[in-house]
Amino acid sequence: MTATVSDSFLPDQLARLFARLDPEHGPALQPLLQRLLAAVAGGHVCLGGLSGDDYARLRRSPLAGRAGDYTPLVLDEGGRLYLARHWQDETQLVAALTRLARDPQPFGGEVEAVLDALFGPSDAGDWQRLAARLATERRFMVISGGPGTGKTTT
Repeated sequence: MTATVSDSFLPDQLARLFARLDPEHGPALQPLLQRLLAAVAGGHVCLGGLSGDDYARLRRSPLAGRAGDYTPLVLDEGGRLYLARHWQDETQLVAALTRLARDPQPFGGEVEAVLDALFGPSDAGDWQRLAARLATERRFMVISGGPGTGKTTT
């Protein structure tokens, strides 16, 4: 016989644990913590859209701190609630992507010749060529678009 555990079991247990860590504020925060942990279980890194009451409760609890505090929860300036580890991971990722996006990636004059060989002569309406050209200028770039717009080919 195989036992099954509901998807909410772990978030519920962790919310109860956090509530016990802060006996004064924890019980009132338990539903909010359950929502945060359910959001994390669903692939999100934080819980946004906090009510003013929730925000005030979190500010009074020693469980939640600001960026740089040593607390299990982080409440950022935008009113988003994170598990501290996820806030740290997101902050490090943002810093790394910002650094990459800022640093130029210089290529020599051969870029236009290579683009001509790949895409043909320059055409102002060739968005794939433009995307490839822009990708030679930075170490990080995001190319987005709907299906069939040439993202994979580019």
